[in-house]
Amino acid sequence: LVSNDMTNKRQHKRVTIKSIGDIVCVDDQRRFTAFVGGISRGGLEIYTPERMNPSSRLKIALSFLDKDGKLTVENLSGQVRWSAPFKDAYIAGIQFDVLVDRESTPALIEYIENAERYFV
Repeated sequence: LVSNDMTNKRQHKRVTIKSIGDIVCVDDQRRFTAFVGGISRGGLEIYTPERMNPSSRLKIALSFLDKDGKLTVENLSGQVRWSAPFKDAYIAGIQFDVLVDRESTPALIEYIENAERYFV
């Protein structure tokens, strides 16, 4: 059975994360804060105050609580894959430039692996 919905196109499981991203648009240097709805090893879903242009390059400082409850910040980069209106804001899908891994983002991969085991 083949489906065209986004959920089945994902290569990695998406998990819920309580997180805020400080975003910089590389193209035009816009800066804003976004709430993160879900994350996977390959990307994340953000809620933004303004529309993101697909293919825009982003730098993201992702603040979240690690497995021990400590505030942690991991730096990521990626590209907007899609953006759509959502109530009085926008929602966007971001694909990371590289998969989240132990070398570049150790606390984040630990969070994702734990969530994949227990919450998905």
